[in-house]
Amino acid sequence: MVRRSRQEGDPVGRATRFAVGVGAASLTLFGFGAGKAEAFVEDSGTASVSFLADGTRITCTIEGDSSVGYDAQRGFSNMQARTSLVGGPPACEQRLFVISAEAAYLRDGHQEIEQFGASWPKQGVSAFATVEGVVVSMDVRHEAVFSCDQEPGDCFASVVTSPK
Repeated sequence: MVRRSRQEGDPVGRATRFAVGVGAASLTLFGFGAGKAEAFVEDSGTASVSFLADGTRITCTIEGDSSVGYDAQRGFSNMQARTSLVGGPPACEQRLFVISAEAAYLRDGHQEIEQFGASWPKQGVSAFATVEGVVVSMDVRHEAVFSCDQEPGDCFASVVTSPK
């Protein structure tokens, strides 16, 4: 487990606590089991990047979504973060190097940021975590890095979602 104090301007950071990270090429359903889920919140966003691939300009789009919910009956918070390649020509999938979802969250009564996430070299990735207590803040950085003709720093799309 990675714990660190929240730093201004770095809601997600780069150190990651990997929970159950599962690569998925399609939408992953997220549920809370038998207990009643309360205070369920979610956020989503998209980002696009245009770059040269074998001399041809292509535009690729990713979508990120994240959610957190508190199960009062069990006293646990359930979190989910997903990043998917959602738009562009077939070259986007062929040029995809890695796609990731990195989440940072803070629990009520705690002073340290905790993290979970996943990365995958395919069309999409999902990460899930269940923790004891109430999550009061959660930020997720969704990112895709592509192989391109330009400098590597010019070939990525990134969006941050903040369900809480």
